[in-house]
Parts: sequence; structure tokens; C-alpha cells
Amino acid sequence: MNILVGIQEETAVISYAHREQTVAAVGAGVGVGIGLDSTSTYAAPQTLFAAPTATVLSTGATAGVQWQVPAGFHFVSANENSDGTNANTFGHGQNNQLFVSMRM
Repeated sequence: MNILVGIQEETAVISYAHREQTVAAVGAGVGVGIGLDSTSTYAAPQTLFAAPTATVLSTGATAGVQWQVPAGFHFVSANENSDGTNANTFGHGQNNQLFVSMRM
């Protein structure tokens, strides 16, 4: 989602409602959050989930951040990362939604 700001005077309220599912493996984990001007780093602490036992873990939450947007062109992204080992699923149930609210 792109944002173009002429004068820095308002705060953007950004939230990412998400659902994910791990594989049935102990420690299978996912991270989800919001990126500001980046698709590979998080602007705020990410939401982390890890399966405590070898069962499928279906989770969901909302990550949020308030950002005083500096003047210029910016973008907001819904970032996700897996544990690097397991084939975890993001967008489980196709319910993920990225919201940005600003007064323009």
C-alpha cells in the first residue's frame, strides 16, 4: 500500500489482521508483522507463534503500529517469515487484511 505525504503532521494507524498455520512439528514457527518502507524488516515487534508440540497450530492475531509519516513517498507491507525449516502456511483461510488509516 502506498502513501504520499506532503506535510508531516498526522499519524498513520496501521494494522495487519492475519491467520497462519504451522506444520505438525515441535518448534515450527512463524512471524508476522508490518513493514514500513521495507518488505524484509519489521517496523514494530513482530507477532511470533511456535508450536509447543508436534501438532498443527492454527493461530491468528492483529499486529499494529502508529507511525508519524515523514513527508515523501512511502509504502506499507504485510510481512511474514517462517522458521526456515518447515513449510508453514500464511493466509490460512484467506482472512489476512492490511489496514491503513490516515487523515489526509
